[in-house]
Amino acid sequence: VANTKYPQLHQVKWTSTRSSRMVYDVSGSLNRVDDYQPWPTEGDSANCKSAVNRDGCFNGLIAGQDVGTNTLLRILPTYRDLPNTRLFAQGSMSYFLSAHDIKAGYQIDYAWNEVLYFSSSGMRANYRNGVPEQVNTYNTPARSIPENIQQGLYIQDKWRPGRKLTVNAGIRLDTNYGWTRALCQEATPFVAARCFDKMSGIPDWKDVSPRLSVVYDIAGDVEPRWLGQLDFETPWISPTKLQGDFAYLATGSDF
Repeated sequence: VANTKYPQLHQVKWTSTRSSRMVYDVSGSLNRVDDYQPWPTEGDSANCKSAVNRDGCFNGLIAGQDVGTNTLLRILPTYRDLPNTRLFAQGSMSYFLSAHDIKAGYQIDYAWNEVLYFSSSGMRANYRNGVPEQVNTYNTPARSIPENIQQGLYIQDKWRPGRKLTVNAGIRLDTNYGWTRALCQEATPFVAARCFDKMSGIPDWKDVSPRLSVVYDIAGDVEPRWLGQLDFETPWISPTKLQGDFAYLATGSDF
């Protein structure tokens, strides 16, 4: 299925019967989305417009907050843009015998995000019951690009050693490896320019997950009377959780 609109989701699947005992199955998908959240047009000024200045400005409308009344004034101090790409592919082979249903497969999941925080001014004016009190400054625009690859390799067997007994056994190896690209913080009115090296191995996980279940049909009527099962699973990790040192910073100063 191909989708030419945005966000985009593309999917493809291929299945082939190689013989009466063997089946191949391959599938994949590509997902692209941009979670762009600019300030509203009411926050535009002559020098800074959200439709034009996608990375933000330093001379636009200043955000405000009254800490005495807990009220937000004008616009928010920061907004964000989160373009995301995720590529997933998997393949498996199934082989059938009189007493065994064997399946082995491989999966790969790659995700990439660009995390951008931006502002119309890089500042927020704080008031207390209408009286100016403090200014927060931000190092926007601030970027990070976390990436993540998760891979899985597994084999499983549905074994029928007897008419009443069925054993489901398998093992799975999962790896999860993440990194962030080397990037530079551009100079702003509030922070000096500086660069960050690539950070690798966040996370760097390897897990082996065995699975075992036994079913015994005591009465011989194909209704399971006893079941025991043991399994472990590895959670999926989103790369947006791996933003590292590039998350935006805020500092405060009095008026």
